[in-house]
Amino acid sequence: YVQAMVSGLFPEAPRWEALTARAILMSQSFVSQRLPDSLLSLRDMKRCVSLVGWFKDHVRRREKAWKKPRASVGGRKWRPNWRDAEQGDLFIRAVLNALAVCYHCQLPTWDLRKEYRVKLAEMFQSAQTPIPGPPDRDGQARVLRIFRGE
Repeated sequence: YVQAMVSGLFPEAPRWEALTARAILMSQSFVSQRLPDSLLSLRDMKRCVSLVGWFKDHVRRREKAWKKPRASVGGRKWRPNWRDAEQGDLFIRAVLNALAVCYHCQLPTWDLRKEYRVKLAEMFQSAQTPIPGPPDRDGQARVLRIFRGE
């Protein structure tokens, strides 16, 4: 059912639809196992899918805005610390940010949140999808960096 919900979300990269569905299902399972009193529904999955689409558009618009020439500030060109992201980087940031809003913030403790980020990092690593970030950081730290950076 989730696969049908994400269908068409990434027409330029269908592999991302499968990854997104897998991430949402893993997230649903994680939250329901760790917080059995939590009520999860198809509406939560639909919200997450909608947010992935919104973040995908948002990240693209932001990237274009950040690439525009900037005016001088204090006598020097102001340019944010931004690198040209590849399409996969944009997609993973969109998916991770949607998961952060829908699932990560539901988790009540730092330990549960860290465990969730470890699971996300493992899932993307097993799909041979690198999480952008400093090479000296582990997967969950890269996920956290994306959660905090947007």
